[in-house]
Amino acid sequence: MNVLFTGKVNLPFADLITTRLGSNYICRFDELPPGDSEDPFLSSVKVWVYGFPALKTMEKLPSLEMIIVPFTGFQQINQECLEEIKRRKIILTNTPWNTINTAQHNVALLLTVLNRTVEYHNRMRGGDWPKFQQDNQNFPLRHRHIGLLGYGRIASEIHRMLMPFGCRFSILNRSGRVPSNPDVLFETCYDSGGLHSFLAEIDTLIISVPQSDETTGLIGAKELELLGKDAVLINTSRGPVVDEKALYQSLKDRMIMMAAIDVWYNYHPTPDEFGRKFPWSPDCPFNELDNIILSPHRGASPIYNDERWEEVINNIMSFNQSNINEITNRIL
Repeated sequence: MNVLFTGKVNLPFADLITTRLGSNYICRFDELPPGDSEDPFLSSVKVWVYGFPALKTMEKLPSLEMIIVPFTGFQQINQECLEEIKRRKIILTNTPWNTINTAQHNVALLLTVLNRTVEYHNRMRGGDWPKFQQDNQNFPLRHRHIGLLGYGRIASEIHRMLMPFGCRFSILNRSGRVPSNPDVLFETCYDSGGLHSFLAEIDTLIISVPQSDETTGLIGAKELELLGKDAVLINTSRGPVVDEKALYQSLKDRMIMMAAIDVWYNYHPTPDEFGRKFPWSPDCPFNELDNIILSPHRGASPIYNDERWEEVINNIMSFNQSNINEITNRIL
């Protein structure tokens, strides 16, 4: 069976993949999507491992039956391409291998914000020695009311990691279904219709929802106002879930206390006159604010590890062995 990998796959992982799959699979690793030239290999490709499939490229893969996105999320696939995937009845999966890493990054960002770690690091680098200073003290995590917006794998792991800190928890998921994990505690569980009630009772919002038509702009000015002046917001999901201008203004005006953001709004920024690249709109200069931690979309780090490719390998093997029900993280 022909399997096409598009995008950079480091040699050790390419070796792992070919070894684990064995001789029944012919794997090819291309850094760029198929071009215009005739290529006999492409006509027999059954599985395509790539995060950015496009309609024009899919036309070069007439035998394609499965697409594996080798990371979390699929909002980068446009609607036209999704419709073609449905029409051709191609299986589409993604690879949320990074659950623990992303949960760790959420907790790290939250602690960094509350402990003012970056602020005092920068002061000491400048020669300031604010020993035992009573102003600008840390904000205890204990007793904060954590709101988990979205409750999939990542949010449930964040919940587990934060349990020992003595926080209170509320959850909002699409169904309002109560988590079945007996190891975690929470006070309330809301469905998507209860967003405003959910926000009004928490002081720390951690966002873990995928980007979709439903969730784009889900958190705007009204929602940020409901959080209140003592609120902390953590977003490692997708930038547009939180309205950019509303977030900037709420931080600038101290409508919320602080934020830590790992996901942004412009992933191809034009360098300014000094060669600097800022992944946000020019009228929202987050870098000028002193109450935000900026993180360059690295919640999944390290991205090159065996676990990621083991998930991909297992799905390829399940597909080839006609064990369709064993394919994990299926989107279509």
